[in-house]
Amino acid sequence: RKYGFAPSSCIMFETEAARKASRALLFKQMDIEGKGTISFDRFLAWAYGHIKEKASSPVVASYDRTEPDLGIPISNNLPFYDDSTSPSEFARFCIAAMQNKQGKEYKQLYYHLLFCFTQADVDHSGLVSGEAFDVL
Repeated sequence: RKYGFAPSSCIMFETEAARKASRALLFKQMDIEGKGTISFDRFLAWAYGHIKEKASSPVVASYDRTEPDLGIPISNNLPFYDDSTSPSEFARFCIAAMQNKQGKEYKQLYYHLLFCFTQADVDHSGLVSGEAFDVL
């Protein structure tokens, strides 16, 4: 969203309730055991598939750029937080991350996703609930 590759949630959803319902449905698809929680591995598999799908077609910034309110410290060496990174540079980063799981871009993306998941795992159980997933 920061680079304009996806619409902001206020454009995607007419109401907060609609956004939460959509996120709850997405979470339910990941929570295949129906335990009300997902592991990092499950989240990573979903995120990787989602990013790979987006990066497999021409990546075009067609929405207004938005600055996410992450409420977390800025991580070093990640292009997501670098204000000098352009949308095309970010697109190249995502494509490179999807093409080589041994490359530095994938490792940076993995670290970023792990960091986000850890921030949402408030009880440090290694699992995230549907409510916590909504902030990811």
